[in-house]
Amino acid sequence: MDSQGTQGGITVQRALELPGLRGGLPEVVAGAERLQRTVRWVHAGEVPNIASLLKGGELLLTTGLGLG
Repeated sequence: MDSQGTQGGITVQRALELPGLRGGLPEVVAGAERLQRTVRWVHAGEVPNIASLLKGGELLLTTGLGLG
């Protein structure tokens, strides 16, 4: 474990700072108060009911096209 109590995970904030993501000009539209949480899994999705498929701890990457 590291000093933050994680096992090598990455926070949402740190993921958004990675050049590959930063270059896409990501926009946080919900949960900005939780940017220090550790990402458990990364998903890409465009379906309207995506929330029902998530369990918590995921980082969802989307263009937003399927969200209405």
